[in-house]
Amino acid sequence: MNADTSPAVMIIMPAYNAGAYIEKSVQSVLEQTMPDFELIIVNDGSTDNTAAVLADLAEKDSRIRPLNIENRGPAMARNYALDRISCTGGYIAFIDSDDELLPDALEYALSAAESGADIIIHGFTIINPDGSRRDYFEPENK
Repeated sequence: MNADTSPAVMIIMPAYNAGAYIEKSVQSVLEQTMPDFELIIVNDGSTDNTAAVLADLAEKDSRIRPLNIENRGPAMARNYALDRISCTGGYIAFIDSDDELLPDALEYALSAAESGADIIIHGFTIINPDGSRRDYFEPENK
């Protein structure tokens, strides 16, 4: 990413006490087939090792920007990030700290957005502790 331009997608992730699993979520973002993004992770006053995990991840990849705030909940964490980004001409995506993206999720969303969609909503899968899964998909509407 060029320092003079905004990335194509600014991804915002709130995180609260996510140290045990956030690395897997971040890795799924870093492995996207469309690499022109910045991942802003708002550590929402975590009391576990979330801040340390984020600092380590940010040191390894310049597309990660951790922010730390007092705990105010995920909506306020998202708004905090929105107030601190510059996304001129690009897109904003939201992901939670326990989500994992398929490798082409951003590429798919960008192609839908560039074809005129106002909002893109992905299907998702819930994977339970016992390994069972439930897929949720809606018919594609743009």
